Amino acid sequence: MRSYLALFAVLAFAVPAAASPQPAINFKVQHYLVSGRDTTALERAVFATTPVAMNGQRYGAVTHNEFRTSYSAVGTGDGGCEIKNVRVILDSTIILPKLAPGQYSRAVLAEWNRYIGALTAHEMQHANNGKYTAETIAARLYNFRAPMPCLEMRPKLDRAIDSLIRNMGQWDANLDRDTNHGATQGAFLRKGIR
Repeated sequence: MRSYLALFAVLAFAVPAAASPQPAINFKVQHYLVSGRDTTALERAVFATTPVAMNGQRYGAVTHNEFRTSYSAVGTGDGGCEIKNVRVILDSTIILPKLAPGQYSRAVLAEWNRYIGALTAHEMQHANNGKYTAETIAARLYNFRAPMPCLEMRPKLDRAIDSLIRNMGQWDANLDRDTNHGATQGAFLRKGIR
């Protein structure tokens, strides 16, 4: 256990190298359509139509960040192991509501645009955390060396990467908790606007 913790500590505090490889980031936004005559109806439509359901709750938007990491572990002459051919891929997808074509008052359109702007900004914070996480993994793996054989090091390094992703994912959970899923940042529709 001590060598795993030591390896994680080295990975966690490694200084990013100047020329570390950049992760490949596949970013996309998906929409689902909503409509309603006023903002109260639009809010109902968002929560009735959303494909986003987690832990029994429905949400208007979500960001999915999925990481794939590969590398070569190469033995060194002194019995240690070094990492080569680092490849980190982030698939980041934001799912957002989109106003269906139709006739809407200026007041409803203004409120929708305010809401969708705040909601998008909140989800971009999650997407940017995914990007930061991918960059951190790539930088910390670049030229990584350990004084243990590759067969011993590789599973420990994989667990350390998984732990890093989980720990950095806690930032997302804290953001949602602290902002009430973006509501304190303006990601809500004011009811009753016609």
